[in-house]
Amino acid sequence: MSAWRLATHNEVSEIWQIRTRAILKGCASHYSPDLLVRWSGVEMPVHFSNVLLNNQAMVLVDDSDQLIGFGFIDRSSSSLEACFVDPCFIGQGYGKCLVRALEAQAIDAGLNALSLSASLNAVVFYQGLGYTLGNFSPWDHPAGFTIDAYAMYKSLV
Repeated sequence: MSAWRLATHNEVSEIWQIRTRAILKGCASHYSPDLLVRWSGVEMPVHFSNVLLNNQAMVLVDDSDQLIGFGFIDRSSSSLEACFVDPCFIGQGYGKCLVRALEAQAIDAGLNALSLSASLNAVVFYQGLGYTLGNFSPWDHPAGFTIDAYAMYKSLV
């Protein structure tokens, strides 16, 4: 059994570790080893805690309160900014549960649609949740490299 709740300041480091493990494992089939090392090796930004808390990031936890995954939306841009599931829980429906919870949070915030930038490995996942594939839209990482991605959209009404 799993449940979602708002992330806490004390979980920020563990959340970043989930992100890093998810990049290394989940993206390996679609990106070069060099890019994976650069991407996963980015140090946690000092403001990451503020980003998570200010955007009311959600965590998915199991019965023992172990973190399974996390995600958050940016209400000002109507975008799903992050959705990561720890690789040891992949394929069990947790990602879908997390996205649905984020969509409910977006609806509660009065948003009519969500956009996102999907890594190549996540395109099919988001299509399965009703997101429409947009244009190829590489993402310029703040650390100075580019990640191939696609813009995706979904109406929530």
